[in-house]
Amino acid sequence: MAEQLPLPFAENPAPDERSTDRERVLQLHQLRCYLEKRLGRAVEITVTDNRRSMLSTTRRGERYYFRLHHMFLGADDPTVLTALVDFAHLNTERARLRIRQFIESRRHMLQPAREVGQLATRSDGEVYDLQPIFDQLDADYFDSSLGDVSIGWGRNGRARGKHRRSIRLGAYFPKKRLIRIHPLLDREIVPRFFVEAVVHHEMVHAFLHQTQRARPGRVHCSLFRELEQKFAHHEAARAWELEELPTCFDFE
Repeated sequence: MAEQLPLPFAENPAPDERSTDRERVLQLHQLRCYLEKRLGRAVEITVTDNRRSMLSTTRRGERYYFRLHHMFLGADDPTVLTALVDFAHLNTERARLRIRQFIESRRHMLQPAREVGQLATRSDGEVYDLQPIFDQLDADYFDSSLGDVSIGWGRNGRARGKHRRSIRLGAYFPKKRLIRIHPLLDREIVPRFFVEAVVHHEMVHAFLHQTQRARPGRVHCSLFRELEQKFAHHEAARAWELEELPTCFDFE
């Protein structure tokens, strides 16, 4: 995932920043064709308005998956297009730098940040970075349909009292399209598959809210359970939660 860096210069913005739907479809087609030709593989692109993850790529088998901000649809600079190819194929520092420069030059195209109050939105932790986990789960289980959902670690702090089961390991906030994960999970003692399971659980909430408009009182309906159990390590995560989680942390 490309990070944004403050740079002392900016490029001229694209002359037509607000492309029509037809133009965007054409731009998307042209970009996909270019990437497929350069990479020699099939390419799928998901366009987002996400201001925290401007670009991410994964490769599964003979196919590349791009999730990128709509600003890239108007990119016609050969150095930027080449950087996209190199980022996906080799992830070179030169490609990352060029992409950061391009993002910085298009910063005016980002939507204003949503008001999130005290909710944390940093995805990178001491042990786990939640954004790559989210991106992979989104591609594997949700057809890359949750690109506008943000994810981050919650605030540091210890649970109070002896009610271990009252601790929420994750939470989804529909109005803010935000997933928050408890920082207690950002430890080496916690296996990656369990962190993935918690993230996946909250992503199911986001997916159902987006597609079904789930009503209060039907949070964990049969469809929810069905989707949750599709996670490859669901049973292992449940077993670890029951057997290991209570002994891993001092909740008092």
